[in-house]
Amino acid sequence: MLIEDTIEDIIQGREGPRVDFKLDASSPHKIVKDIVAFANTSGGTVIIGIDDSRDVVGLSDLGKAEEVITNTTYTNTEPQLIPSIGYKTHKGKDLLVVDIQYYQGVDPIALRKGGRSVVYERVGS
Repeated sequence: MLIEDTIEDIIQGREGPRVDFKLDASSPHKIVKDIVAFANTSGGTVIIGIDDSRDVVGLSDLGKAEEVITNTTYTNTEPQLIPSIGYKTHKGKDLLVVDIQYYQGVDPIALRKGGRSVVYERVGS
């Protein structure tokens, strides 16, 4: 997340090359795909607890969502990636904010998928 941007600024903006919104953590592999794509492109932020209309719905169990995303990311990426995850409250609703730094390793981050490794990059929204 860009340091000068507040959660409100990010929510009022649109999804794009460095921002993605997710309703919840019920599909952690989709979130990890976004994390990998951001890491391989220029970094970015995934905010969980926001619907497709940019309405803040929040999460009921931040700890469980964080654990699922962290474990899914760590066990399904190579090299293994540990996401930076924080909590934010916006208008009384709890959000999970995943900050992804640009990965500058020799090889890109890959997502393990069905016995193979797939590299994703974020292009547009």
